[in-house]
Parts: sequence; C-alpha cells; structure tokens
Amino acid sequence: MEIEIDKNALPQKGLLIASTVLIVLVALGALGWWILPDGRVLTRTEWQVIRQRAAYSRELRTLAEATEKLIELLGTSPDPVRASLVVDQTYRALDDVTLASLDASRAAVLNAADTLNAWALGEADRDEVVVALSAAQDELIQALERAGDE
Repeated sequence: MEIEIDKNALPQKGLLIASTVLIVLVALGALGWWILPDGRVLTRTEWQVIRQRAAYSRELRTLAEATEKLIELLGTSPDPVRASLVVDQTYRALDDVTLASLDASRAAVLNAADTLNAWALGEADRDEVVVALSAAQDELIQALERAGDE
C-alpha cells in the first residue's frame, strides 16, 4: 500500500498543521506508554478504580488526622471550650469522608470525638475516651490493611 502526498496540492499552512498534530500525537503516545502501568491503555473501569483508591487514601488520611487531633487533646487537661472547637473541626472534616467502605472508621472517629467532648464537660471518664480512641485507631488500622490488600 502506498500513500502519495503531493506537496504542491497541500497549502504550506495545512502541511505545518498536519506535521504538528502528528508530532504531538507521537509525543503523547510515548508519554502514555511511559506513564501507564505495564504500558497498556486504561479502560474506564480501571481509571475509576484508580480514582476511588486515591479518594480512599485521601479520606483515610482525613480520618487519621482527625484522630491525631483528638489524641493530642486528650493529653491536655479537660477544657470544654477547646474540646468543643476540636470536635466541631472534626465533624466538619469528616463531612468530606463519603466512601461507604470507610463508614465504620468514620463512625468510630465520631464516637471518639463525642466521648472526648463528654470527658471535657465532666460527663465521662478519661478511660472511656482512651477506649473510644483505641477503637478508632484499630478501625483505621483495619481500613489501612484493607487498602494494602488491594
């Protein structure tokens, strides 16, 4: 099969545009081959899986950061005002955690936040907060292990 292109038939501008498009396509193909796993083209499903894994990691990180703030607050003396602010921040941060696979972890962190707030108000013992925070950490560890299994 032969393809003949008569340079005189094509205007100079058209040849320049065609050459540029060809170079860009080859460059993008080479870049995709280098970036994509195993040099294969991702299907829509594979792309969605990658996006969901990234969302899972991001939301898990949000849960872990909220838990760390609660643990730091437990290390101080009971302060209802500070506890209320940290718990409110925790609730706002956890509004962004929407994946169903992290519902148990989210519930454990929210329970720990509520228990810590009750402790700061004098309505709960410190031991109850420690148990709730330990449960939240255990749930986060399990969620992290589930992420590693994939």
